[in-house]
Amino acid sequence: RNQEQDEQLSKQSWAWIQDWISTIVKLSTSEVVDAILVFMAIHALGKIKEFRSEFVNGFSASMHDIALARVLESKPQVVPSYKRLTQKYQDLIKDSLSVDFQFSQFLQAENTPLALKVIQDRMRRHGDDGLAFFCFRIFAQTCGKLGSKSLKGSEFMNEAQFMRFKPGLEALLELRTRDAVETYNNFLLLRGSKAMSRFASPEHQALSRLLTLSEAYDHEAGNEVCEAFDKFKAKDLSKFNSLTKWLNADGSKKDTTGERAYVLCDAPLLLQNARCNPEVGYLCALHMLYLVQQKCAEEPLEHEHVRVVVNLRSVAEWAKDAGLRRGNFLQAELSVRGDAHSQGDTKIMTLEVERPRTVGVDSLQGELEA
Repeated sequence: RNQEQDEQLSKQSWAWIQDWISTIVKLSTSEVVDAILVFMAIHALGKIKEFRSEFVNGFSASMHDIALARVLESKPQVVPSYKRLTQKYQDLIKDSLSVDFQFSQFLQAENTPLALKVIQDRMRRHGDDGLAFFCFRIFAQTCGKLGSKSLKGSEFMNEAQFMRFKPGLEALLELRTRDAVETYNNFLLLRGSKAMSRFASPEHQALSRLLTLSEAYDHEAGNEVCEAFDKFKAKDLSKFNSLTKWLNADGSKKDTTGERAYVLCDAPLLLQNARCNPEVGYLCALHMLYLVQQKCAEEPLEHEHVRVVVNLRSVAEWAKDAGLRRGNFLQAELSVRGDAHSQGDTKIMTLEVERPRTVGVDSLQGELEA
């Protein structure tokens, strides 16, 4: 209510928060509401110097959460509101405090995956609801940062602050299903991508194009592409570099290096069919793209050709059909049919596939799949 109108939390963000509280945090019973209110009321007691000195000496202000957890463990009677809670919520509050996790440090990547590992270990016995409770404490505490300035709602948690806060919150919730290192790295990837104005390397750029071509929209699908990309690099660095350069070519250096831009028609279908065919897979698909690149490089180009349209429909169909009964995927012979409709700055190339006539085991594909 006290936020500037152009900075207010949006309706979409408010709806997200309400849904999260309802479905994930599950603030739907008097018991859990009581527990979180008690937690919010007592969480800063450890910051009081006199409180620490009297009940648990030897802790600095920076260790206020640990200090409070120690008091709650050894002298719960000094915090009556906490002592009247059920054992379930007493243990949850103590474990939440004992983590000593600084969310702001996590958002700025000051800490390491080890901090997330501690959260995961401490919250494991409390299940998903316990982790959600832990995250809600962080959210509520952050919302109250400017509480001394105004009591008219959360002045701090405006739209800009929530957009900064939300990715970190979602990352913590990933600890329900992912390990700490994977969760931390995923957060860095997401956070870094928002600010990164260029690719970190040609390899990064090529992989990004492959991920887009493969229509990978989640980590599981993307990881399959990444693993195949890494294996292809390990098998033959020279072929890997050639494919990378080809995928990154944009035609801007045609006059100095002769590099053209390549439009890969039906490459998404090729990768999709390769993924769905257990006899092919992404690794063989990458090797086939390298073979396509080699064939395209053999074709003559006119000086005015800046863009090359490569039609891969037949290769995509072969990726779907290849197998022990119809022949090995990488045994097929490729040829390029120049299109009579090529004109202006565009050259059109259509890949033709001559499928194997006999069934055999191709040593090259066997090596790639090893």
